[in-house]
Amino acid sequence: MPKNKRIVTDDKEIAYSYIIEQKGNRLEVTTTTKVSSANYPKEYYPAFKQIWEVASKQENQVISLVKK
Repeated sequence: MPKNKRIVTDDKEIAYSYIIEQKGNRLEVTTTTKVSSANYPKEYYPAFKQIWEVASKQENQVISLVKK
């Protein structure tokens, strides 16, 4: 089962969360990306890059189901 993941910048301007829950025989995956503004100075580029890398890694995980 993949792990839940949450990443937020120190000033809480940019946030990403990945939540996976098992509900009976179903898996529910919820991802949320929060960007507070449409314009950011170039200093935010590393934060955006890190968040998109985490999001890409989390959302491209392979989940294997085994019938018992």
